[in-house]
Amino acid sequence: MKKSILAAVAAFAVVSALSLFAVAEDAKKPADKPATVYTVQCDSPCSFMVSGHDKKEVIAVVIEHAKTHHNMNLTEKDVEGMVKTTEASK
Repeated sequence: MKKSILAAVAAFAVVSALSLFAVAEDAKKPADKPATVYTVQCDSPCSFMVSGHDKKEVIAVVIEHAKTHHNMNLTEKDVEGMVKTTEASK
């Protein structure tokens, strides 16, 4: 019982620390420049779509989706051509 409580408290502390780190990182970004959003969407009939501010993360998610749902082995270069870039509105 004590181990469970201790594990829960430790997990909460880690999540809290990571959240504070993420907020601090966001605060470093210039407020006047909108963030870039990277998006990839599968062709019909697949309704998969992923968007994010980290291009490498979006590419990794697309590669994993293609492998697990379409039995395709895409490279980062393959996915680069699929990524649409937009500026996020404030």
